[in-house]
Amino acid sequence: MKLVRTDGTVIFDREELDTHEKLLKYCLVNTIPMANADFSWADFSWVNFGEVDFRGADFRGADFSRADFSGADFLRADFRSADFRGADFLSADFWFANFKDADFEGVKGDGYLIKSMVAGQYPITLIKNILQIGCQQFTIEEWRNKSDFEIQSMDKSSDSLDWWNKHKELVFTFCALNENELK
Repeated sequence: MKLVRTDGTVIFDREELDTHEKLLKYCLVNTIPMANADFSWADFSWVNFGEVDFRGADFRGADFSRADFSGADFLRADFRSADFRGADFLSADFWFANFKDADFEGVKGDGYLIKSMVAGQYPITLIKNILQIGCQQFTIEEWRNKSDFEIQSMDKSSDSLDWWNKHKELVFTFCALNENELK
């Protein structure tokens, strides 16, 4: 198992550590710096990141489901296509992080960059101009332009169109209230 900076420099290489979680714990205990490290496609589900410095780290495609980011520093980190379902972002620093195509279903937002709420049966997450309702993610403008047919076809197991008609105004008010903070 290797821990490699994005410039290719090997920070740590140890064969006995067979999972990313064990490597992370080893690095935390031994205070090995993790800024600019490559953790792409790693499994960090249920991991507590604590107050660790991951500035500029590469987490593309990593699984962070149910992870706790409280107090960690992820300034300019790359989270493209990462899975954050159910994660806790309270007090974490994600300024200038790249969240393109990441899954935020059911997260606890940090109250600054990541806003979250629940309306009925669907968790709602807002990051910049990206709005995720349940498992569906689009820009705010794309949501505004969805037809009744498109909304109904998103969740055939429930009455998503009734939910949408009931909560649409609330969702867009939530977006409008947070619009200036998320730019």
